[in-house]
Amino acid sequence: MISLFEKLDPNGVRLQIYSGVALYELHLPLLQYGKRAWEAGSMPTEEFRESLAEPRAHLVRALDLLKDETHENLPEGQLRLQVKETLAQLESFMKTVGCEF
Repeated sequence: MISLFEKLDPNGVRLQIYSGVALYELHLPLLQYGKRAWEAGSMPTEEFRESLAEPRAHLVRALDLLKDETHENLPEGQLRLQVKETLAQLESFMKTVGCEF
């Protein structure tokens, strides 16, 4: 879906909010999959650390797409704040498991 948005709107002018939402929503299943596998013991710690890079990259990209949504009373601005907070929480968690970014 994200690649479709990029093809339809290569400059990210009209569909940037939808791309940001898609990236934000995509980060969570990726994070949960890795965390569950690690907690179950089926994923080594080093592999788990590496798996955290992808959800973080999606959040960073979503935050970049939403950087101009500064009006915090609108849904788009609230989404930007949520992405920013979620990214901070993920990076804090990544530090606790020994990730470097």
